[in-house]
Amino acid sequence: MNIERLRNILSYNEKHSQDMKDTLKVFCQKLGIDSFDDVRNILQIIRHVLSNQNLLAIQLPLKDKEIGGFIYRGDTFSYLVCNSALPVVTSNFAFCHELYHAFFPTKEETCAMQVDYFNTEEESMANYFAANILMPETVFIKMFNKFKKEDDILTTVISLMSYFNAPFMAVFIRCYELKLYTESSINPEYLNIEQKVIEKKFEELWFNSEILKPSNIDDSSKLKILISERGNEYIEKQYINKRTLDVIMKNLDTLLSQVKAGE
Repeated sequence: MNIERLRNILSYNEKHSQDMKDTLKVFCQKLGIDSFDDVRNILQIIRHVLSNQNLLAIQLPLKDKEIGGFIYRGDTFSYLVCNSALPVVTSNFAFCHELYHAFFPTKEETCAMQVDYFNTEEESMANYFAANILMPETVFIKMFNKFKKEDDILTTVISLMSYFNAPFMAVFIRCYELKLYTESSINPEYLNIEQKVIEKKFEELWFNSEILKPSNIDDSSKLKILISERGNEYIEKQYINKRTLDVIMKNLDTLLSQVKAGE
């Protein structure tokens, strides 16, 4: 990250702020909630809604640590995969990022693994969406005012990072896009902050440093059981036949062998 990239992000988000408000309103309607102000576990809320669309949200430790998540769309079942081999804060942001693609897909949508995460309109909007889901504006401003330390941006950002379980840079950007800090206060060192600096600050402040580590949650076994059970239900209802289910299970095994760490 450099200062020019940060300015571009802030400019983009400001330009699309009303579009995002409209998008969030639609998203909340789909989930049957008023806002995300009181939401503490988005995965728990969203899983049922996605499942009704045959899109299953799972966590897997992926081989490629550069991938935060992706959506794999099949003919019968699709999967929203979040990389649990990344730090929890990063994985949280990646999950919310992929939710944008799940609910607001484009005609050109392929696999998120093939998309330039930083330089496309779609990815920029997905990042902005993720920030709004993880760090709702009203709550974020309230907690910023509570945690703000005068002349100590690092402590303030780290405190918000711990509270919202969000990545450092996402919190940092959120502070500036909501104009809680002025651009003149940007310290270039924070644009490429080292992980050890964050870890040290977490320790000093007695925060839970587990969110800086991977959870390595592996939902693959539960996923196979779910697909098998639901597939058999579909067979009974004559939506699919046994051969189709066998192909689905084989394709799932192939996908897991390609992307899952340790396979």
